[in-house]
Amino acid sequence: MNQPNKQNSQSTKSGLPPGTLMLIGEETNHPIIEVGTYTQETFNFRHLDQLKQIELDETAVNWIHIAGLNTAMIEELGQQFDLHNLVLEDILNTSQRPKVDEFEAYVYFVLRVVKYVDNVLVTEQISFILGENFVISIEEKNTGIFTPIKERIVHKKGNVRCNKADYLLYILIDLLVDNFYAIMEKIEVRIEETQKNLEHPDHDQRPLILLRNLKKDVLQLRKNIVPTREAVYKLERLETLLILENTDKYLRDLYDHTKQIEDTIEAFNDAINNFREDYMSYLTLKTNKIIQILTIISSIFIPLTFIVGVYGMNFDFIPGLHWKYGFVSSVGMMAFITIVMVFIYRRNRWL
Repeated sequence: MNQPNKQNSQSTKSGLPPGTLMLIGEETNHPIIEVGTYTQETFNFRHLDQLKQIELDETAVNWIHIAGLNTAMIEELGQQFDLHNLVLEDILNTSQRPKVDEFEAYVYFVLRVVKYVDNVLVTEQISFILGENFVISIEEKNTGIFTPIKERIVHKKGNVRCNKADYLLYILIDLLVDNFYAIMEKIEVRIEETQKNLEHPDHDQRPLILLRNLKKDVLQLRKNIVPTREAVYKLERLETLLILENTDKYLRDLYDHTKQIEDTIEAFNDAINNFREDYMSYLTLKTNKIIQILTIISSIFIPLTFIVGVYGMNFDFIPGLHWKYGFVSSVGMMAFITIVMVFIYRRNRWL
């Protein structure tokens, strides 16, 4: 079992020179290293203990997957594949924004995978390095997210074993983009449930809490899909021999997917804003109704209070003070005034 070490923050790198290797996040003592080698006819997946055991097959596509971040291992990876220190620094910086960088012999691409953990939306960084005949994928933790791709290779499903390393990179990225759809389906269900709650609102703050949490998750999604779309667009526009023309059309389609996801997220955001405005309007209307009723009750009691106040004055000579029907007549007069005022209010539809 991987034991996480103390987590560094972005501020700890302040003042250090560019390219300084420092892990921002949890360090894994023993990252998992898996190497897959396949051609159209053959495939082979194996687990390794050390990076130095990697031997690339020049006649096949090589997929090197590392699950878990370790500063020493990433430094060794950089030496073995001649990676720039800035790339290694970005791999270790787990708060990296999705982007693509082109180098002479390889392309570096970084994305963020979005998922729910205990009903909390979290993101993790996944880095990719595309070479002439290899793809290196590096996860923060061992999530098993690429298991479907491995199964496609093993069982020869789709076109993956008929294409080069650039196509492997495409399907790995496509899987992460498709993951947004799964998250959006869950959010859509929550939006529908929240809408039902707003149709029969409670007297507490639960609808507002639901809307606030939804808003936070949608903004988190938008924060990640926008740079993802930009990175995919830049990847598709790269003029590099590492990405073949046949793969370009798939990347263009992938860009369309990211744009569609962004549009859907914007629609979610607008819907949540509309729900919040409708609910606030409902609360305002409800408050105004209560104030209206209280105002009517107060206005009814104003003349009654006046009558009681007049006959409550301490003077010896007040008309009707010693009349034996004085109390009954005053109560009757107050009841008559109340009935007349209620009639006027109902006639004017104020009540």
